[in-house]
Amino acid sequence: MDTIQVASMAGITLQAGEFGDFLLRFGMNFLVVFILARVIYFSKHKVPEYLFTYFVFNILIFLICYLLANTKLKMGIAFGLFAIFSMLRYRTVVVPIKEMGYFFASVAIGIINAMTNYDDNFLIIISSNLIILVMIYILDQKKSILHFNCQIISYDKLELIKPGREQDLLNDLKERTGIEVVKTSIQRIDLVKNYVRLKLYYYSNSTNSEYTKEGDEDDDD
Repeated sequence: MDTIQVASMAGITLQAGEFGDFLLRFGMNFLVVFILARVIYFSKHKVPEYLFTYFVFNILIFLICYLLANTKLKMGIAFGLFAIFSMLRYRTVVVPIKEMGYFFASVAIGIINAMTNYDDNFLIIISSNLIILVMIYILDQKKSILHFNCQIISYDKLELIKPGREQDLLNDLKERTGIEVVKTSIQRIDLVKNYVRLKLYYYSNSTNSEYTKEGDEDDDD
């Protein structure tokens, strides 16, 4: 393999596949994913289970890509891994879309640091890692972004769900819940128990939407 200059400013010369090259790539990869998962994500969301997942998947992806990468398979491996992980579905828990975004970012970081040729691309690799970190940090700020949320409730005023009384319904919901509801949709009407199950749509600074599953409803007969 060709000899490559990894850090010309430091006078370090490494050959692709050497142990020194592996340590340099792994060190950079671990530093970036540590900033992503521990500094950016965990400081905001405080969910240790996802923190474990980001580290494990990133390190596994890095090792797989580094060990299998060669000039013919690099692009195929990268797209194949993204295709595999895009089909992942967690059936035991519901993974929020933001956490999935962090997950794919950790996978991308592992691929970038393991498979990109360091020859004349060292600064580009550093810039790519910085772009990912800065972009995620800015986009995950809650202060300036309004989220479109929804909430399912049981509502007892059936007369307000009639056609033509949409505004009266929105006004009553605002008065009783304090939420500026944008629109509603009917999930279920129970004329025997005299209530309707509504899904409310509204904007807020958080993404704490709660969904009531029909299978968990105490009043479902």
